[in-house]
Amino acid sequence: MRMGLLFWTLPALLVSACGLGDNGVTDAGPAGADAAGGGVTSVDASAPEAVGLSALRIAPDAPQIPVGRSRQLTVTGTYADGTSKDLTQVVRWSTSDAAVATIENSGADKGRVHIEKTGHVTVTATLGEVSASIDIGKACQYPEFDLRMALGQAIPPMFWDTAYGPENTPISYKLEDVACDESVSVIVFVLGAGWCGACSAYAQRLNGEAAEFEAAGGRIVYVELQDANGEVADSKFAWEHLHELIGDGPGIRVGDMDTRPGNLFLTNNADVQGLPTVYVVRRSDMKVITTADILGDRPLVDVARQPDLDWEHPPEQVFMGNCGAADEEPGEPNDTPAQATPIRVGDVVHGGVCDATGDFYQVDADGPWLFTLNFSSAQADLDVYVWDADKDMPLRVNGDIVGSEGTGDTETFTHQGPALVKIMGFRRASTTYTLSLTTP
Repeated sequence: MRMGLLFWTLPALLVSACGLGDNGVTDAGPAGADAAGGGVTSVDASAPEAVGLSALRIAPDAPQIPVGRSRQLTVTGTYADGTSKDLTQVVRWSTSDAAVATIENSGADKGRVHIEKTGHVTVTATLGEVSASIDIGKACQYPEFDLRMALGQAIPPMFWDTAYGPENTPISYKLEDVACDESVSVIVFVLGAGWCGACSAYAQRLNGEAAEFEAAGGRIVYVELQDANGEVADSKFAWEHLHELIGDGPGIRVGDMDTRPGNLFLTNNADVQGLPTVYVVRRSDMKVITTADILGDRPLVDVARQPDLDWEHPPEQVFMGNCGAADEEPGEPNDTPAQATPIRVGDVVHGGVCDATGDFYQVDADGPWLFTLNFSSAQADLDVYVWDADKDMPLRVNGDIVGSEGTGDTETFTHQGPALVKIMGFRRASTTYTLSLTTP
């Protein structure tokens, strides 16, 4: 599948412009009537909308639009009595240089500006004696990039001609557009698969904070690499699968079959050692600044709010405990693998994650066993894993985490043979719990 990269020829790599991260940016079409630059033509001051008009405001106020693309502008009028009104279809639009940009002055696309070539241009809206202007600068440049998805590197300008938002309607999604959208701080790429239970759990958890994350400038792109049968996934499958998990939650849904410059681009060009694999990309330079493995349980909204911090070495979080010494389990301290509390089949333990480190248990059963953890998810979210002490992380088998990391009041999983088990709070959550070890 890497042969697909051969079609990304040198001219394509030398594209000097990128677009805006909203659906208002399109390929430029022919300009409408009276779209020429130069002087401003007034609308009759006796027009009803001109009476009492005190000011006009064009939005967005500083757009960066690529050459060959267009964007809809709007204008709001403010009146002497303090009211405001959308006047996009009423004002007269003009540009200072028609060779650089033209603008529609009639029809449903009135106010849509088309960028013809690189350069600075002023767009003006006029109604009666009142006018407003904005400057459109040179089209922004996509940064130099590496062909791999790697920490510290700018990612390539991938695009999906077929992508889905929360609605079951295909859209086009291009990173060239997102890279110029100054309302975006970071983009999170969640690489998953239909057969991956841990991926499903991560998507559901991320959806719980997605609204706050997007309000802080974050954007989410869910990329399904494979379907439930291990076959390469397309974007239609991505929408269907994620709709079952997160409904109409925020985020773009795409399948790696539809990734360009070549399908399976992320499968072949990302360091996927297990799923989900999560990359956080800073929009200003399109660099991968951290991963979920580095962030651990820190909320992604922290990165969205401060994208220029060193997120390869995140600052320590403050722990807020919800239980005390009297709530701890009898085997405390069991904060390290060496201190793990022995537990046998038939045991029931009452305890609590009362500090930031979590609790370790050593299961010595030779046969299969069932580990069940009960707690109140209204107070905190706990997870339980078979722990790889050498790597200091959850054990993975065939890329899947061994354990349970749901969002309800119970975490349960089966395993066989002696194992080190860790109970920990998601994002340093703290609460009491009851655990039991039984046979399946």
